[in-house]
Amino acid sequence: MSVIGTLDHSEIVAHAKSLQTHGGLPVSGMANSLGDLPVCDASTIYSITRTLAKGRGGILMSSGGTTGKPKLTVNTFDQACGRLLAEWKPLGPADVLLNLFNPGRLWGSHYYMQELASASQAIIAPAGPYAIEDVSNWMSIFDHVKLNALAGTPTGLYEFALGVQMAGRSLPIEKIIWMAEPWVDGKREFVESQFPQAKFWGNYGSVETYVIGTNNPKCDPYTFHLMKDQIIEIDDEGALLSRVGAGWTVPIVRYRIRDELKPVRCRCGRADAFMIVGRSDDSISLRSILFSVNELRNVALGTPGVSEVQLVCSPDADNPKAAASLTISYVGTADSHEVMRQVISSFYHMPAILRSYKNALNVERVNSLQSNPRTQKTVPLVWRQC
Repeated sequence: MSVIGTLDHSEIVAHAKSLQTHGGLPVSGMANSLGDLPVCDASTIYSITRTLAKGRGGILMSSGGTTGKPKLTVNTFDQACGRLLAEWKPLGPADVLLNLFNPGRLWGSHYYMQELASASQAIIAPAGPYAIEDVSNWMSIFDHVKLNALAGTPTGLYEFALGVQMAGRSLPIEKIIWMAEPWVDGKREFVESQFPQAKFWGNYGSVETYVIGTNNPKCDPYTFHLMKDQIIEIDDEGALLSRVGAGWTVPIVRYRIRDELKPVRCRCGRADAFMIVGRSDDSISLRSILFSVNELRNVALGTPGVSEVQLVCSPDADNPKAAASLTISYVGTADSHEVMRQVISSFYHMPAILRSYKNALNVERVNSLQSNPRTQKTVPLVWRQC
C-alpha cells in the first residue's frame, strides 16, 4: 500500500492507544504497526471529540451531507488555525475578506473563515452567499470598506463573479480562498477574468477532519500538499488518514475519508503533493447494473461543447437506493443527441438497458446545475424526490 507523508508508525500506535480512554476504538496490545490498527469511521470521530470537549467546550458541526449522511463532530473553538497558519497564510492585517460561505445549520466553513480572519488579524464581513442580482446593491459598500479578498465554494465564487459582471463594475480582489468542492475549468476561468489580480488559496478536508492539505498560488490548480504530522494510506475503498501531535481540531487514526487520492508532483516543488481522483463510493445502480458516477460524468464532459455535468437519478419504486432512470444534465453548447451517443457507446451494458427500458437514460441541456442550498456546493449526483 502506498502512502503520502512520513510518520513513525510506533508514534501512531501510541496515539491510537491513548485515544482508547477518550472514545477511541480498542487497540490490540500486540499492535506495533499501522496495519495492526483498526479503521475508524465518523461515529468514532464524534465519540472522541464529544469526550474531549467535556470540560473545555466545543463547536458542534456537521458535514454538508452532499455525498452521504451528514457526519457530526465537536470541533475546538480555535479550529486549528494556529497549526494551519504555520504552513498556509492567505490573509494578513491589511485584508478585508468577504465570507460567502453559508452560516448556520451546523455547517463549519462560515465559522472557520471567521476564526481564520481573527487569527490573521484581518477584517471579515460575514455575509454568506448573494443572489446574483443582489450583488449590485452592495457594490458601494464593497468599495467603501476596500474589499480585497473573497472566501467561498467555487460555485459561490462563480455566482458572486456573475453578480459583479451583471453590475457592470469591477472589484480589486487580490486573494480568493476556496474549498469544499473542486473547480470546473470554465468557472475558474470566469472568476479569474473578473478578478485578474487575484491569487487563489485552496484547502482540502472535511468538517470531521478539518484541513488535511493546502494549495497556494504557486501550486497547480488541482494539487494539494499534506500538512505535516499526517500520513495518508492510499486504499481502493478510500484513503485512510492518521495524524499525531497537538493543535488539531480532531485527533485521527486511520479514518477512512472516502475519497480516492493520488500522489503527484506539483509545480511548486513542495513535498507530499496529491490530487483528488474521485469518490471511492460513487457507484449507482441503474436497472441492476452498477455505473461509476465519476466515469459517467467524465464521458459526458469529454463531449466537445460540454462544460459541466450533473447526474439526476429517479429512484426505483421497489429500491430507493437504485435508479429507475438517469438524466445527464449538462451546461454547454453541445447537441444533446451527441452527448447521448457518447454515453451509450462508452458503456458496454447501456445499449442492453435501453433495449429493455427505453426511458432509462435521458440527456438534458440546462442553464445551470443544481447546488446544495446549505453548502453552496454543486453536487455531482442528485436524487429526485419520490
